[in-house]
Amino acid sequence: MKCFKIILLLVVAAMTMAACSRTQFNLADSTEIRFQVADYRSSEAASKAPDDYKADYGSVPFGAYAWYKGENPADDTTFMTNQKVAYNASSNVWFTEGATYYWPKWGSLDFICYSPYSESGVPAVDEQSITYDSWDVAANPDVDLLYADKSTGLTENISTYYYSGVPVLFRHALAKVAFSLRLAYSEMTPATGDKTKWEVTLNSMELKDILTKGSLGLTLENGEWKLPENKVWTADTTKTSIDIDCASLEVFRDTIPQTLKESFFVLPQALDKGQKIVMNISIKTWRDTGNGYPEEPFIKETSIEMNAALSTSTVTAWSMNQNIKYNLIFAPSKSVDGLSPIEIYFDPADADWETINMDIQITI
Repeated sequence: MKCFKIILLLVVAAMTMAACSRTQFNLADSTEIRFQVADYRSSEAASKAPDDYKADYGSVPFGAYAWYKGENPADDTTFMTNQKVAYNASSNVWFTEGATYYWPKWGSLDFICYSPYSESGVPAVDEQSITYDSWDVAANPDVDLLYADKSTGLTENISTYYYSGVPVLFRHALAKVAFSLRLAYSEMTPATGDKTKWEVTLNSMELKDILTKGSLGLTLENGEWKLPENKVWTADTTKTSIDIDCASLEVFRDTIPQTLKESFFVLPQALDKGQKIVMNISIKTWRDTGNGYPEEPFIKETSIEMNAALSTSTVTAWSMNQNIKYNLIFAPSKSVDGLSPIEIYFDPADADWETINMDIQITI
């Protein structure tokens, strides 16, 4: 799921230099600063354009920081500090709320944005870093944390994505996971003609030992955010169990998958801390020997508890900006790789005779 989007913004300014003079840019005076936002999702093909941020986040304002870079370095200064930016539907633009900013006549601006906007200053942002400190996903289950690529050297509103303004490409700081379940098979008809079918009920499901609290520090390296190893946060020891509501599930009578839980936010974490799925399942088995299936099952296996590690050969971590779906496949009987049931065979052997030699006297 590694995808990278490289955006090259080439700004070419033709300048005529003369002694003790400089040419003025041909830009309109008092141009308001606007924003153009997009949402990047690494789980999709790299060739796919970023989504319009408004599609999913039209009602979610974001925060913006900006720094002025003057032609004289001594003029460099902070331009915006945690400024709220919101969508204006009537004009179809994103611009600052509660204040109006204009493009400077000379020099340029650098921008760092994050979402959703927070008055409390979460995350902490400066010109070279973004820091989330002790973020608790369990306490904020519906908050989608996003951070944007830094935009530098801007002198005017430009068109890159869907609007005219400062280009803001958001990436997801958290991960998402989802779960579905299906039967590997629900009926078997062997060459002998007698059939077997199964019905499975998922009584309960729980995710155990999930890390929920951690910190993330991003720093710029060659103009890009340097991500932590394996794209996971630095987690503390806070763990929790997540119950999956099974009340609305139907009895599994075929191989059609059912959604156990839609995608939800989780702390990006390595899956080597005992994170696992715990399920309680009941199984009914019927046999048809030629007269149809009887009303009552052949055997019942009730309230069977089983568990499986969330780490797999292909998923060893829940990484930033990943949306991971576990498609669980359950075999209702002992099976070869979970695909086909194991037939019952026999292993007959013949024990040796026990030889007894005795002198037996029989008196008649």
